[in-house]
Amino acid sequence: MSAARRIRHWLPGLLLAALTVLPAAAQAPATPSAEQVRERIAALEAATGMDERLRGQLLELHRLTLERLEAAQGYTAAAEDYQRLLKTAPETTQQLRRQLQTPRTPVAPEVQRRYAGSDLGTIRQTLSQEQAALAALQSKLTELQDRLRTLQTRPARAQTELAQAKLSQTQLETELQSLPEGDGDRLLEAQRMALLARRQELAARVRMLEQELLSHDARLNLLQAERDLAARQVETQAERLAALETLANRHSLSEAAEVAASAERAIRLEQTPLLQEAAAANAALSAELAELVQRLQRTSAEQQQTRHDLARLREQLHNTQRQLEIAGISQALGEALRRERDKLPSPERYYRDLAARRD
Repeated sequence: MSAARRIRHWLPGLLLAALTVLPAAAQAPATPSAEQVRERIAALEAATGMDERLRGQLLELHRLTLERLEAAQGYTAAAEDYQRLLKTAPETTQQLRRQLQTPRTPVAPEVQRRYAGSDLGTIRQTLSQEQAALAALQSKLTELQDRLRTLQTRPARAQTELAQAKLSQTQLETELQSLPEGDGDRLLEAQRMALLARRQELAARVRMLEQELLSHDARLNLLQAERDLAARQVETQAERLAALETLANRHSLSEAAEVAASAERAIRLEQTPLLQEAAAANAALSAELAELVQRLQRTSAEQQQTRHDLARLREQLHNTQRQLEIAGISQALGEALRRERDKLPSPERYYRDLAARRD
């Protein structure tokens, strides 16, 4: 039989098969949109004269479908964010690293120039504001460090979640195939819609996890740069606070010295014993005030030394953390670095000491 005759022989059968398959494909149920499901829920809630048991079952299935569709939307949005960060994070990281390579400008001279003519009240008010700013920066740094630790261990968990999602996809397809046909059966149709929504949810979750893993290194590098920049901002703000405290103490000491000098002049000028006695008492109080100011200045020096120690410890901790981030190549080296980090004193103790001295 020639090729042309064979084609003419098979053609009717092929056309019949196509006509048989196409209607079935056209009738295959499609996953409804979230808005369509909301409309179905609203219609069921408003329906009258309906079997309550059936209504309850349908509502439960439709709400489950809606929940899965909304979850799929969330996974899709997250996947798009990961994809965007994969493209933009490297450039942002380079920009932050360039900022960190710029030498820091000394803070103390700028503070002295700016507040040289300010009175003590203005300086103390500014000092209070700068203390609040330092606390906010320290909180931000702590948050970034926590996020960094979480992100460093995330790939292993994401791989496990991805494997579980793919296994769930396989199980779901088996469940869909085993679902019986039931034209006009509203409950069976709702069950099928819930399974199709689950399919969409799982597909979106798989894509999200894949994008999360692909973008992990870029996001990790960006977060490390943000953490390093925050640590530098904390250090700069601490220096600003120390310079303001020094300036405030100088003003206090100057005022105390002026009060003491005025008291001494009053003693020399007063002639009556009663006035001399009052002036002497005033002079004694002025001397006590001067002593208190000197003690405050010593306390301020101790605070500055504590801040210096804290900055040094923070730098040591930061260097150790950076080494640990790189030292995944050697378990023994990693353990040694962890032991070094554990030997470092807790920065929280220094924060408590500073707070106690302020009080």
